[in-house]
Amino acid sequence: MRLGSSIIGGKPMRIPGIVDVYQIGDQWVARSWPKVANQPNSAAQLLWRKKFKDAHNLLHTWTGEYLDCWRAVSAPSGKMWIDIAVHSLLVGTPNYTPTHTIPEMSMHLYYEPDLSLVSPDPYGVTWRENYCLVMNFAAATLFTSREWNQGRYGSSFDEVLKWNDLGYICPKGKRPRKHWGLSFSSPPIVWVFGQYVWIGGELWLFYFNNYDARGMALLRLDQIIDPITNYHDYALLTSPLYRKPEPWPGHVEP
Repeated sequence: MRLGSSIIGGKPMRIPGIVDVYQIGDQWVARSWPKVANQPNSAAQLLWRKKFKDAHNLLHTWTGEYLDCWRAVSAPSGKMWIDIAVHSLLVGTPNYTPTHTIPEMSMHLYYEPDLSLVSPDPYGVTWRENYCLVMNFAAATLFTSREWNQGRYGSSFDEVLKWNDLGYICPKGKRPRKHWGLSFSSPPIVWVFGQYVWIGGELWLFYFNNYDARGMALLRLDQIIDPITNYHDYALLTSPLYRKPEPWPGHVEP
């Protein structure tokens, strides 16, 4: 950008905070030109920044097994588990978002082929199913307070979920970026019934029959489709927590 004939002469100079200029012959040339700052930000921009900051702060409150299962997320190329978590917190329904430190969870998946041994079980319940999932209050709070999280077969991320390449997004004025969708890759577990019990502690019991040797995962995945634009998105609100079947011990201490 030509600034006209030099009126001050001398060597190349820098005007701090404004523009770098240098001299060619008797002319000064600007390397760049100051831009008018787009301030103040709009209310929508400020709200999005706050949500983004709150999401990152929330990640620092996650502890124990809940944090471990997030770190075990298999992310697509160019992404990390943190990217998946923050995206899900920003996109997902606020009612499903954990807003407190996740306490230590206890969860067991028991199997008993001979139901005569557990009818009634130590909790005073007649057990007519071969599988029973027993959770303490911390786990129940996480997995039952969001319209009941999904149960799926599998003991690893790639057995339970899969990433779908949805092409590229081309935002106005920005370079294209890959758009990923997330969906289930294993069939659902159908619960027969569940109940709350109190025996020296708070426990939730869930019973079911259909099962296979791959183990099971509890998670919460919302698949979002805009009815107008048909834009597909996802919110992994609870990362998969995996369990393998254990023999029924005859009595479970809470």
